Amino acid sequence: MSTKEIALNYPIAYINHILQNAPFFKPVQKGKREINLIINHKYSNGDSMTIFAQEQLDIKDEDLFLSILAITYISFRGTLIDSSSELYKDLNSNFETMKSIKITTTRYELLKELNISPQSTTSIKWVEASLNRLRSTKFILNTNKLDGEYMSRLISFKISTTSSNTKIIEIALNTYICNNFLQSNILKGGIISHNRQERMSLKKEISRALHSYLNALVNVKKSRLFNINTLVEKLYRVDINTINKYNKSKKRKSIKDGLVEINNLELWEIDFIASDLVKIIRK
Repeated sequence: MSTKEIALNYPIAYINHILQNAPFFKPVQKGKREINLIINHKYSNGDSMTIFAQEQLDIKDEDLFLSILAITYISFRGTLIDSSSELYKDLNSNFETMKSIKITTTRYELLKELNISPQSTTSIKWVEASLNRLRSTKFILNTNKLDGEYMSRLISFKISTTSSNTKIIEIALNTYICNNFLQSNILKGGIISHNRQERMSLKKEISRALHSYLNALVNVKKSRLFNINTLVEKLYRVDINTINKYNKSKKRKSIKDGLVEINNLELWEIDFIASDLVKIIRK
């Protein structure tokens, strides 16, 4: 039975492959969110990134981040800002020659894009807490494509209240992402597109995490083989050889359950070839 896609106003999100492949987000058990993290990541081309997170970003935080990216690019309502802006300054970017893009939105719009009830007090508190987690996450990128280290927060934001008592949210994206938007690199490659209608139709967080990961590695009309243990290590950021038998089994089952849900999407096919091997097909 195929999963019905959710209708969204901003169905596609674009992200630079460098940030897409960085380990910002992972599945987090309720009440077990890690704090004060320093994550070092190496890319196959020799680039490296260090991530500083006050709180671990989870998959729902990634849902929100992708919705912000989608609104920014697809709506064309963003405003260019530079180092004279307070939102820009709050990004703490060390490349002040790069522009940032600011969007103005509301908690209602963000929650609707996440298919979450905007009437819930809990949801309203969550979206503000998630924005704070995204803002408090910083990264330093070392790449030969730039002259020196690049440093920034993921986003900056400000909430204000209008005369009609409406909460307005201004969000600025880090300039590394914006530089790709402004140079039209989306059309030149090096950019990952996310079908958010597919993603937000997936109920399990691990399914959405897998969807994000596989999006970057399996091209349309192509297929690829994956080892289940490798997926466990990539998605949960663990060494499969250092966790006990129970946790290993639990995480492997979670990955398989997520793949089964993705298999219900119209444009994906999952073929379990062996207990440790799965073939991912994009139609």
